[in-house]
Amino acid sequence: MASPYLIAHAVTSGAVAAVTATLASTPAAGDAVLAFIATNGGVFSSLADSKSGTWALVVAETTDFVVDCYRRTAGTALASGDTVTYTATATGEPTIALAGVPGFSSVDKTGTGLSASTAAPTASTAATTAAPEVALAYFVTANGAGGTTWAGGWTSLLAAEHDATASGPWHTLAWQAETVTGIVTASGTTSVAGKFGGVLVTAVQVVTAGLATGTGSALAPAAMVAVTTGLAPATGVAQ
Repeated sequence: MASPYLIAHAVTSGAVAAVTATLASTPAAGDAVLAFIATNGGVFSSLADSKSGTWALVVAETTDFVVDCYRRTAGTALASGDTVTYTATATGEPTIALAGVPGFSSVDKTGTGLSASTAAPTASTAATTAAPEVALAYFVTANGAGGTTWAGGWTSLLAAEHDATASGPWHTLAWQAETVTGIVTASGTTSVAGKFGGVLVTAVQVVTAGLATGTGSALAPAAMVAVTTGLAPATGVAQ
């Protein structure tokens, strides 16, 4: 199962309403692009890219910290040098992180986390319905809390302070492979207790297997049966 990867991220300094991330690399063809965004001022207003793509909401935590995940669902493929801009309805310290997800098929479960003060941020989903899946968690911790140190099994993709001050909020992004169905929990610790908001999403991944010899083209399910079992497609009769 291929690993998610960081495409770009951006933070802000001072009270602003928008943040723009510039892609340093081109996402692999066919990979899904997820945008994780957050602000401590206002709520979501818009998410737009330089290729005029369409973005669909996956999950949002809007009770206190505004932390969202969006998936790019249509538009000309993004490439190195393209930009993605998140705009909130009021000034704050907005942030954005873009992740590529290979083999993305569909969103399965989502979850959110929120605490007025904690040194152990966590978020969980309902039980997943498929395997394999990949889970991505995006946690935002308030001033002075520092970045999240993720629990075992989670691989960090990003840990960055929102601004240039030593006490600014942090945003952190991590992923974990899910090989069996069940409840998915993302958790970690921070250096001190602070306000926390986060989102968690699991996505069904297509396993790269069953490629026709020498072509790189996926075999139809019936043909896959013949390859893996020796049974004639759709009949169950040995060839």
